[in-house]
Amino acid sequence: MTNFDKIKSEGRLLYEYIRGSHLYGLNNEYSDVDTGGVFICTVRELLGCFGYKPQVSDSRQDNTWYEVGELVRLLLKSNPTMLECLFVPKEKILSPVNPLMQMILDQREQFLSKQCFNPFFGYARQQIEKARGFNKKIVNPVTERLTPFDFIYTFKGQGSTKFRDWLANRSLHQECCGLVNVPNMQDIYGVYYDFGTHVSAYKDWKEDMPFLLFSCEYFADGNLEETKVRLAAMTPLGYRGVINVEADGNELRLSSIEDKDDRPVCFVSYNQNGYSSHCRQYAEYQDWVRNRNPKRYESNLDKNYDSKNMMQPMYEPVGICPCCGKSVIEKSKGFFCENNECKFALWKENRFFESMSKKVTRSVAEQLLSKKKAKLKGCKSAKTGKTYDCFVTMEVNDSGYPQFGLEYDKKRHVER
Repeated sequence: MTNFDKIKSEGRLLYEYIRGSHLYGLNNEYSDVDTGGVFICTVRELLGCFGYKPQVSDSRQDNTWYEVGELVRLLLKSNPTMLECLFVPKEKILSPVNPLMQMILDQREQFLSKQCFNPFFGYARQQIEKARGFNKKIVNPVTERLTPFDFIYTFKGQGSTKFRDWLANRSLHQECCGLVNVPNMQDIYGVYYDFGTHVSAYKDWKEDMPFLLFSCEYFADGNLEETKVRLAAMTPLGYRGVINVEADGNELRLSSIEDKDDRPVCFVSYNQNGYSSHCRQYAEYQDWVRNRNPKRYESNLDKNYDSKNMMQPMYEPVGICPCCGKSVIEKSKGFFCENNECKFALWKENRFFESMSKKVTRSVAEQLLSKKKAKLKGCKSAKTGKTYDCFVTMEVNDSGYPQFGLEYDKKRHVER
């Protein structure tokens, strides 16, 4: 039994309502139904015997209920979420309102004051920051699983560079390396190189100039020919490499250095905390991919922010834009192309339609977009006051603006 079921079964639920996109009419067929609620704790919880819970939530925070004491405490601080629950329309309330909660609802106006400005402004700013925040999966996907090798760095001038790049610039290979802990220095390693394994595994080493130049410098030889002779005589030392590539290793591999007079080719630092953080973010991203809302994800792809935090409306298309082919959506003042660069618009309060005592309704817009013609009934002449039926036609000029005309009794009048 969940906390929600327990509260309901014990009769402690005071108020339950719909919140989120369904509350504001911004939902679509893929939207989850989020609920909020207010409950009262037991006497034992209030006295501290079993732990007072100011709120209960599910794992995804889609459903959150607040204890009535916590509700009042947050209301006195003008908390936006708590104030929202006091003004929920009746049709969005899911359960009978307890008389105790009704007393609070009846006094909801008393919680509104100038003090509300800072919490609401802060909440709005927080949502904007969250919509484009660094931790948003839609903004910062972690699609590639990295290895510890990607978090090893070595010195470069006064800064650092990735050990992977350092090796590549010298045509060296991680599987020929041997790592050794440096005493008293956490996550610092000396790197030894198995030149014998290198020349055995890579037959073109004599033509590999970056490798030869590095080897010549490392051994302090007088010329490259001397270096080639030295390298040809070397035997493999059996170093274990940095990581086990075949097993997709998650840990560094240390090697035993037999020759105590040998010296490292460089020293490296392993950012173990960075790798652990990456593994956690990768796991969270994969979990998000498995459980994400597909419609919300598709709607966010071209926005580069999470529209949930911006309460982005999920508009039902009215038709196809005759200019650019994108969807035309309805807003408060008219019907507009979802492409912000497109100029096409059908204003609800249009002078052409007002001359017939009409407005551009959704039905009219759908007909104009699909058939380029819409039937109007009960039009009123501004001159004679008589009513008549007609068809309104629409054509779009080269600038993307609609031009309307009338058809009736097989006659046509074009309004410019």
